[in-house]
Amino acid sequence: MTETIPGPVETIYDSQVDQYICFSSDNGELDTIMFALDKNDQALWAQYDNREDVINLEFITGDSPNPGFPTYTLTYDALLSNGVKFGTFVQTHSGVYDYLEFTNDDGEVFTFTNISEKSYVSEMCL
Repeated sequence: MTETIPGPVETIYDSQVDQYICFSSDNGELDTIMFALDKNDQALWAQYDNREDVINLEFITGDSPNPGFPTYTLTYDALLSNGVKFGTFVQTHSGVYDYLEFTNDDGEVFTFTNISEKSYVSEMCL
C-alpha cells in the first residue's frame, strides 16, 4: 500500500508506509505522536495528534548495543518542510517496548512511551 504523506508538506520522498507506531508523552506536556514506518521499521515521518503538518525525519544512525537481546536505538533529525533541522528524535526499541526522546534546538528534552495497542499497526493510530 503506497500512501501519500498527509498535510501540507513538500517532501523529497513518497515512500511506502508499512506500519505505524503511536507514542504518548510521559509527562503529558505534548500530544500523542505517530511515526510512519517502512518495511524495515525505519521511521519516514512523524505527526502529532491534532496537527495537520508532518515532521520529516532523516535517519542519522542506528545501533544494536546488546547482540542477542532485541534492543536497538535509531536516531533521526527532525526537519521542517523547508529542510531546516529543529531537533532530534532517538527511538529505543527494547523487547516489546519502544521509547522516544525528542530534544529540540533549545536543549529541552521530551520523552514518550509507545502505546501497546497502537504499536506496529497497519492503520494510522491517531
